[in-house]
Formats: sequence, C-alpha cells, structure tokens
Amino acid sequence: RAPQPPLQGKPVAIMGASTGNFGTLRAQLHLRQVLTHVGALPLGKPEVLVARAEQAFDANLQLVDASARGFLRDLLVALANWTERVAIV
Repeated sequence: RAPQPPLQGKPVAIMGASTGNFGTLRAQLHLRQVLTHVGALPLGKPEVLVARAEQAFDANLQLVDASARGFLRDLLVALANWTERVAIV
C-alpha cells in the first residue's frame, strides 16, 4: 500500500451511461459512497446520467446526443471550479 491513499483529498466527478432508463443512477450513488470513504472529494452537482446509451453514442462510440454533451460540458466546468475551490496551495 502507498503511504498516502491515491484519491485522498482529490476532487472527482462521476458520470455514467447505460442502456437502461436510469442511466447508472444506482451505480453512481454507490460509487459516491466508496469515493467518500477513501477520502476523495466527489463533486455533488451536476450529475450526468446518460440513459439509453445506444442512442446517445454513434458506431464510433462518439457522444452525439446534444443534451448529453451539454451535461458533460457542464460537469467538466463544475469539476474545474470544484478543483480550484478545494485545491491546497
């Protein structure tokens, strides 16, 4: 084991995609618990849950759904802001 846990104090964002209607909702809830337990700093909002992934991605696995792309963009902006807020200088 490393002397310092690798995720300790690190800001993280969670997102997921699934073929179901709830777009990884339950998995993300559990992952948030695990990340908190290991000392990571999960971003609370926005949540990105891409449902019906077979329609959101093309044959080359590119995210083509415009609303999902917008949610992802918002998540990355929020993660950058979160990282600046929690970063230890």
